[in-house]
Amino acid sequence: MRRKAGIRGIKAQQAQQKAVQEKGDELQAAKMEEMQKSMVKFKSELETFAGKHKKEINKDPAFRAQFNQMCMKIGVDPLASNKGFWSDVLGIGDFYYELSVQIIEVCLKTRNRNGGLIAIRELLRLIKHKRKKQ
Repeated sequence: MRRKAGIRGIKAQQAQQKAVQEKGDELQAAKMEEMQKSMVKFKSELETFAGKHKKEINKDPAFRAQFNQMCMKIGVDPLASNKGFWSDVLGIGDFYYELSVQIIEVCLKTRNRNGGLIAIRELLRLIKHKRKKQ
């Protein structure tokens, strides 16, 4: 292709760059919309799964750990993301919900010292200390 000289060539090049930028923005917007639709569908599927397997999640520690691990890998925190949703689906009351969040926070905070495993007495002491601050 032969290059155009002068102002006409510069204007043509700018118009082409603008058209490419607009097309890129259009594709990015479409991709974002598709991603949002996928996330809504995924949340719905996750809610269905959690509701269907509620008893297993609550009773079986291994299954609960796998469920939590799956949620963490995809960036969903089953305890903090939607309190109302998880309380309803898993039947966790406010007290147990708050307690579970505090336990997880303590375990994560002390993970570098103990690998996330902590004695019950130490856990209780740290939670009581945390509650006094609040």
